[in-house]
Amino acid sequence: SAAKVINSRLILYVFIAIVLLIAIIIILINVLKGFRFSETSYTGFSEKGNKNKSNSFGTPKIKNKHDDISKQSKIGQIPIEMVVKNQNRHIGHRNIHYIGESHPRSVGGAGSEYFLIFIIETGKRIGEIVMEDGVVSFIPKEKEFFPDLSGIKLINCLSTPIKVVNKKGVETSIIFKEWISPVERLNKIMHIIDKQGLPDFRY
Repeated sequence: SAAKVINSRLILYVFIAIVLLIAIIIILINVLKGFRFSETSYTGFSEKGNKNKSNSFGTPKIKNKHDDISKQSKIGQIPIEMVVKNQNRHIGHRNIHYIGESHPRSVGGAGSEYFLIFIIETGKRIGEIVMEDGVVSFIPKEKEFFPDLSGIKLINCLSTPIKVVNKKGVETSIIFKEWISPVERLNKIMHIIDKQGLPDFRY
């Protein structure tokens, strides 16, 4: 009957509204976290030769130059985030960098100029991420750290987990993905009514 159809639609609309509300709340929380962590200096990172004699690997101190990712943007470049398993992601924008054609970015431990692994001890340039002809790839520079790759370049590496094992046998994994700012995600959610269905990106 018409009443049942109306009730079914009402329930569907209420469900969609609840999903959108939850998504907006999550995005707002992430935005607030980003502001809070970007203003915080992190300490506790230790390495060989460091005055801190602790053997633990904490969160590195973040310099101000990493706090404004938008300043790195140039034409033809895309922002890439490296996520490390069990490693704190709330370190400002230390592991978010723009990459462009044939401009490799280093991946490694203490001393890495770009993407940093501090959850386990590694060399400062054990790998590189590069974009060639619009395709983002990962290049293992020290193949012993990437046993699954056997020294072979991983073409189109985005969203593909990469196992990392250091010389002590301690294991983690890294994954690269295109970074979307919390503000941009919120903007997409606010415009979801422009087309049917749920947004095609992760929150």
